[in-house]
This record gives sequence, C-alpha cells and structure tokens, in this order.
Amino acid sequence: FNTRFEVESTLRVTATKSGQYTCIANSAEHAEKSDVDFFVTGVKNGFEISGEEKVLEGEKVDVRCTVSRYNYSEDSIAWYRLTVNGPQELTSTNGIELYNDRSAQFDIVKGLKFRKVKTGDSGKYVCRARGSMRRNPGGPRRRHDVDHTTKEERFELRVEAYLAPEIYSTNMFGNETMVFGKGTGVRLFCRVKGTRMPQVEWYKDGVRVTMPHDNIKLLDSSQTLSVGVVVQGMDTGIYSCVAKNAKGTEERSQTVVKVEAPSIYQTNLLGEPGTDHNLPKVIESGGSMLLQCRVSGRPDPTVTWTLDGQILVNSNDTPASRTNLTDNNQTLFIENVGEADQGRYECAVSNVGGTATVFQDVKIEETSFMASIYATGIAVPVFIAVGVAVVLAITLIILARLCLRTGRCKDPPTPPTPRLTQFDLPEDEHDAAESCRLTLSRDGSPFINSSAANNGSHLGGGGGHMMGGQSAHLVTASGGAVCHGCAGCSGTCHQCSACHYNFNGIYGCTSGYTTMYSTAPSNGGVGGEGGSILGVRGCTPVQ
Repeated sequence: FNTRFEVESTLRVTATKSGQYTCIANSAEHAEKSDVDFFVTGVKNGFEISGEEKVLEGEKVDVRCTVSRYNYSEDSIAWYRLTVNGPQELTSTNGIELYNDRSAQFDIVKGLKFRKVKTGDSGKYVCRARGSMRRNPGGPRRRHDVDHTTKEERFELRVEAYLAPEIYSTNMFGNETMVFGKGTGVRLFCRVKGTRMPQVEWYKDGVRVTMPHDNIKLLDSSQTLSVGVVVQGMDTGIYSCVAKNAKGTEERSQTVVKVEAPSIYQTNLLGEPGTDHNLPKVIESGGSMLLQCRVSGRPDPTVTWTLDGQILVNSNDTPASRTNLTDNNQTLFIENVGEADQGRYECAVSNVGGTATVFQDVKIEETSFMASIYATGIAVPVFIAVGVAVVLAITLIILARLCLRTGRCKDPPTPPTPRLTQFDLPEDEHDAAESCRLTLSRDGSPFINSSAANNGSHLGGGGGHMMGGQSAHLVTASGGAVCHGCAGCSGTCHQCSACHYNFNGIYGCTSGYTTMYSTAPSNGGVGGEGGSILGVRGCTPVQ
C-alpha cells in the first residue's frame, strides 16, 4: 500500500538569543529538514526611536535610537538633523552629546542628549542605520537578504520657551489701600501666568506670610490674600505679592492704611470753626510773624495756608514772596510784615478721612515814629523831599564821574605860597632879652644895593619900623651893601641878639650897621643898636 501521513510538531521555548532552529522529519526511506531563523530583540521590528518630543527650554533631553544587535553594529548608526540644505550629521559639541549604551543584551542604543535644550534646538532629527556586512557562519540568515540596507527613523523635537512669571491682573499698584471704619477687612490679589504655573508667595513688611493664620487667608492657589478685620498696628503695613519660577521673579506691593481723620493738636491760631471773630494778633510793622499748626492723621494730612482766602506759597517757589513754610507746611513765618500782610490767616488740614481748620485775624500796627509822621499830615512832603534829595545826590555823583572821565574839570589855581614868615621867640621869665620878629620880603633878600626909598618911609630909633609900601636897604657904616646871601652883620651866619639865626642876611644886626631911607629920620638916619627889614620889631642886644 502506498500510505501518506502528515505530522505537525510545535516547539515552544523561551528565547534567550537570536538564532536558527532546525526541524527534521525522516522515514525509512526519506528525510527532510526545515530551518527557522528567529531574532530576539527589545524593540519592535528591531529599530526604534524613543524620547520626549515636547520639552521645555532649559531642560535636559535624551533621545534614544535602539536597533537589534543582530542586524546592526555600533559604527553603523548615526544621527542627522534635517536642514534646508539636507541632512547634517551631528557630532558631540558643547550643547549636544552622542553616546552608546551597551547595557542591553539584544540591542544597541545610540543616544542623542541635550544638556540644556534651547528653543533653537527645535526641529526634525533622523537616526540612520546601515545593515551589517558580517556573516555568521552556521548561524541564521540576516533579516535582509541584501547587505548595506539602510534603515532610518525620524523624530521631531519641539522646545517650548520658558516664560518668566507675569502678573496680568492685580489691585496692588504700589500706593495705599484705605480701610475705613471699624471691623472692615481688605482683599489683595495677584493673577499670574507663566511657564508651568509660577509659585506665588506673600509677605508683610518683608516677612513671609505663612498658613495657618488667625486673620489672613490665602485663596485661588495663593493668588489672593484676604485680611478679615484690619487692626491698626497689627494688620496695617506693606504687603507684597511675589510670583517666581526658574526663569525669573515678578513682584507687586501695596500699603494698607487704617484711615484716621486729621486733627490739629497744637496751634497758636485762636479762631475755631463756628466762630466769626477772634482776638486779633497785633504785629508791629516791619517785624516778623510766626504761626504754627501741628497736625496728625492717617494718611498724613495735607496742610494749606490762606490769607483772606488766597493760598500762600513758599518763598522758595516765588522769589518775590516773604512767606516761609517749613516742617511739612506746619509752620508759617513772614518777615518784615506790612499792611499787605494784614487779614485772616487760616490753616486747613485734610486727608481722605476729613478736614479740620483754625484761623487767626492779624492786624499790622505802625511804629510810633511812623505813626507820628502820618498823624502830622506831612508824611507825603517829607517823603517827596527825601526822594528829591536822593535824586540830586545821585545826579551830582554821575556828573562828577563824567567830569573826571572827560578831563573837563580842572583843579582851582593854587594861591602863591607866602614868602613872608615870622618867628616868635617867647619872652623869658626875666625879660633878659627882647623877642625878635621878622617878616620876610616877597622879593627875596632885602639886602641889595640901593640909594633911595619911596614915599618918605620913616624908621624910628633902635628897633625902628618900616612903613607899608616903603623899601629899605641895609648898608654898612661905610656905605657898602652887606648881609647878602649868607653874609650877616659880621659877614658870617650868626644869631641876631642871640635870639634868631641870621640866614641870608634878612635878620637885623646887633651893631655897626645903619639903615638908609629916602627921607632921613630925625636922628640923622643913624639907627640904634640893630634894625629889622620890613619887620615890626627890631633886635635889641642882650644886656
């Protein structure tokens, strides 16, 4: 008989490595076998790319290209980046690292690692593997019949920019939040956005607010701070909202103020609201005036001064003003007050909580001197006269300067220096000698040679006198002229009667000389002991 049998055999094993199983079927007459190649790998189809495609700027990124160890070798795997100019092979640089992971039993891993990925790293990457040329004698056939077969997988990396926190909605603007009345609370909020939801923290006066808290709650993922009841000194102060992430920080601040109406606790202004008049303050004209208005309140009140309704400004702002406001406008000082400074002064203080005012009437009184002038009714003429005198004085000064500059003014002529001089010798206590007096001639030395005199001058005896308008000439007894120059009675310089020095022959002589006149005297023209020329008195010898 020709009998045919079919037998099916199944082998179930746990694969530990790639290889080839052979199934052999035989009979007494015939034998057949069948080879089954199988591969053990950790990846599907022996080729795979794995990694996170969407990443955040600044993060570490690791992309793995895993291939079957049986089909490929390490040196046959490469990474490329697709550019407009085609694939560009990657190598290890400062920002990118290529590495091999040999830890897998059945596979080879070629890794692409970004140490700190940037937005510029976004793009498409390719892992390309070329089939191995090696043959494994006795081993299974390759999965691809043709060597050098290239296989590749693509990977797209998308890098999201890491954005710093942004507070896009808030009621904190760096100013003041006013809280009115008792039992009132306050709520502050900061709505933030940014990469991976920034962290929000709250601070009060620089100290972080932590939970739980008796009077404060944090709501909306800490984006809202709520104070139940604002208590002065405990809950008032500066609150700060801080949003931060790895990219940066943003902050807002707000001051919480418990409002207190303004009050004037110290002042020298006596008028109060509700009264029309008060005792006026009397200031003497030309003096100074000081008014004070000490205030308190929250927030700090604004202080305004007025005179008869007109706002007063500081002299620093208006140079012509004599008004000085100091101490945050709480002190008003005016110097050299006059009639224009008379009137009602008012100090008004205000804040969001209210207003307070005080006032003072001021009267300027003239000094007694000025008052007496005004009382006599001659004030205007006096002021006019003074003004005219000032104008004349200024005019004279200007004319004098112009005269000196132009040279038109000359000094008055100098009068001739008198050449007549007289010397007195005081009488001594014993009247031992008579004083000698001399009057000099305007024509120099009188001792010149002349024989006549005019108009009948007359000279008395010893110590005679010469009459006005006459000329006299001293000659010796023999008729010769003497005492010219430094020649005296004796021909040398000497003293006359021991009382005067004989210079240039102009003093009288003690003896041996006579004076000649046009008209002879009664004694025959012979003088006594001594004589004087143009003198009042002559010289008398000492006894």
